[in-house]
Amino acid sequence: MRIAGACLGVQLALAPLAAAALCEDTGNNLEFTACMAGEAEAADAELNRIWTLVLGRIAEMDHLSAGQRADWRARLVAAQRSWIAFKDTDCHDVVGYEWWGGSGAGSAIAGCLHAATTRRTRELVRRYDIDPDAAPLAMRATP
Repeated sequence: MRIAGACLGVQLALAPLAAAALCEDTGNNLEFTACMAGEAEAADAELNRIWTLVLGRIAEMDHLSAGQRADWRARLVAAQRSWIAFKDTDCHDVVGYEWWGGSGAGSAIAGCLHAATTRRTRELVRRYDIDPDAAPLAMRATP
């Protein structure tokens, strides 16, 4: 599982560059921005998938009481909400000002969202020792 996590870590580290490379051959700035926005949405979907696994990992921590697990989960959810607020403000507002009036603002914002989301996914995989190939519990086939 650690090797798979390490491989995902390398993939996620290169993901922002890969996203830009995938979108590079689009015809114009509008198409590039749409492509980057699609990559940001895909990164968000992967974060949501990993998030489900993280919450499942907390639920599995039977060395803690149910109350402690509930508190841990609540604090992590609060931290995630704060991270989302930071990411959105940083990428939409701050990057928006950095590119004020420029035709590359949309793709810069999408690139920021993609990179930030990919970093957060990588962090959660590492911190919670998540097997990136695992399906969330709700999606696993029952025998």
